[in-house]
Amino acid sequence: LTKDNITDLEKVDEFLLRKILCAPSKTPIELLYLETATIPIKFILKSRRINYLYHILTRDNTELISRVYHAQKRRPIRDDWYLSAKQDLEDLNIALTEDEIKSMSKIKFKSYIKEKVISAVFFDLLTTKARHSKGSHILYNKFEKQQYLKSNSLTNDEKCLLFKLRASMT
Repeated sequence: LTKDNITDLEKVDEFLLRKILCAPSKTPIELLYLETATIPIKFILKSRRINYLYHILTRDNTELISRVYHAQKRRPIRDDWYLSAKQDLEDLNIALTEDEIKSMSKIKFKSYIKEKVISAVFFDLLTTKARHSKGSHILYNKFEKQQYLKSNSLTNDEKCLLFKLRASMT
């Protein structure tokens, strides 16, 4: 995927979140993600790439996918898959070696990646939120859906109203 493709996906994601929460266009996007505990597309892609890296690393070295990966690793070219995966590991603060990745069970690795993604998303959204005045009064201790959105006793209109009130308070 190109950066333009990812931007297009993010715009659709943002549009959907705004519609679900009845949020005006001036509401900062990070509030939508924080309120709903939704992971932005760019982080989902990073997670998928790293999980696929695990798949590649656990293949036999004679398999084509493994040979292509090792060829890219030996001679990286701008925008190739190897460099993207390497950047994703750095972005998510994952300092595991290839041998450490290979030695983990698939379930343990996926769980580890999920924790790292959630941590990176939460930090990124809070950092972005700190740059805006709207919603600055809202404190988040964990990356989880807010209680009023979990409620089954409220209608969608009531949830939208609560979101608007919460986001607009100064």
